[in-house]
Amino acid sequence: MLIKTKEIPQADTFSNVIKTVIAVASGKTTYQEIAIAIGEKGLRQGRYYRKAGEILGLLDKGGINHAVLTSRGEEYLNAKGQNQKVIMVQSILNARIFQRVIPFLESKLPRGAKSDEFVDFLKGVTEPTTGETTLPRRASTIIGWLKAVGLVEVKQDQYILCKLPDEINAIPFVDESEPLLPHAFSLSEYQDMEIKASANARTISYIVDETKIERANASHRMLTNLVASRIRAVGAFPRYNSLVDLAAKISGKSFIFEMKSMGNTNVRAQIRRGISQLYEYRYLQNVPGAQLVLVVEQPLSRELGWMADYLINDRGIILVWDGDRKHLHCSQSHREILNFLVA
Repeated sequence: MLIKTKEIPQADTFSNVIKTVIAVASGKTTYQEIAIAIGEKGLRQGRYYRKAGEILGLLDKGGINHAVLTSRGEEYLNAKGQNQKVIMVQSILNARIFQRVIPFLESKLPRGAKSDEFVDFLKGVTEPTTGETTLPRRASTIIGWLKAVGLVEVKQDQYILCKLPDEINAIPFVDESEPLLPHAFSLSEYQDMEIKASANARTISYIVDETKIERANASHRMLTNLVASRIRAVGAFPRYNSLVDLAAKISGKSFIFEMKSMGNTNVRAQIRRGISQLYEYRYLQNVPGAQLVLVVEQPLSRELGWMADYLINDRGIILVWDGDRKHLHCSQSHREILNFLVA
């Protein structure tokens, strides 16, 4: 699954991307008008910057050679200060090319990725380019955007991924066929994931519908936010899609988290559902070595203690529970592996 050229930004100057959104808001809707408004000499640059706004979800096509603001674009222009920056960071993280780039850069921490490593990575996972200079320019633009919003620091030809802003809870992956926890960063890995997602499309659709209902629960949201905040605190990058509540790589180890709210009458059902979901997610994500973690909103009763033993010792799933909406707990035997998470 190659990232298509049309999904990759060609707008070199990030500040001009912002100017483009402002220009469209003021009535400059054609690429010729955009180029003139942002001070680009070549009129075709207006196409590149209009497309950049579309990649970020800030602009959309309103007709032939006619750009319009999206609701996100309007939200960005109406925001102020830090809120505006957060919307822009979110817009970048929502774009598919950056959802493939971020895990690669994360895998190179703490030293960072060398520029030639990054170019080689892009060569393997994006549509072929024409011309020897196209791919390095593509890489330079992508890194330039990430640097402009504070997500990458460049030191001595090393691209070092920075921490997520506190205001961003986790990175949402829109496409279930895009792996959350890639490890080889080769085209075959992305193709395998696409094949699995396609073969299991009906099952995925069913689970997505179930997941939507559960995620509407306030307790579920609280657990997800709490876990995500702990992941971000250690400099890792929590991400999710319409199936997986959270996934992350921490100290080189892959984790998949499933959150379960529960009442007095549905504890068994929720735990059983969580077990099946975790196994399915690990299979679909093609990360057989990932540690599975089930997070519940209350400790299990003494009568259900056998379920904790079943989870931990038979299924290899770590059980974590909420203590007071601020602190998470697990068995003593797992405190070391989950030292980033538990109190």
